[in-house]
Amino acid sequence: MASRCIQCGCCTSSCNPSQFDDEYIGPAAIVKGYRFYMDEREGKDVKQHRLELLDKEHGVWRCHTQFSCTTVCPKDIPITEEIQELKRESVKQNLKFW
Repeated sequence: MASRCIQCGCCTSSCNPSQFDDEYIGPAAIVKGYRFYMDEREGKDVKQHRLELLDKEHGVWRCHTQFSCTTVCPKDIPITEEIQELKRESVKQNLKFW
């Protein structure tokens, strides 16, 4: 679904954290990162680096999960769900069992 994004910016303009945090990269940039992160052709090292870039205070963790970005998306991309999936991937990468 993320590959359908046309970078119109509707999601970013409807996002409350984007309005109050100048450092927040916003949902449009996160969706673009998600698109490439989930691409099975992406190399493991590049995939890891991409997740490190998104796993920041002003990255995926700034999302308040309000679904306003998903609501206004003209391509019906589940943006909030994709951001939450990146959060889960980040947590899984940071878990240490031993």
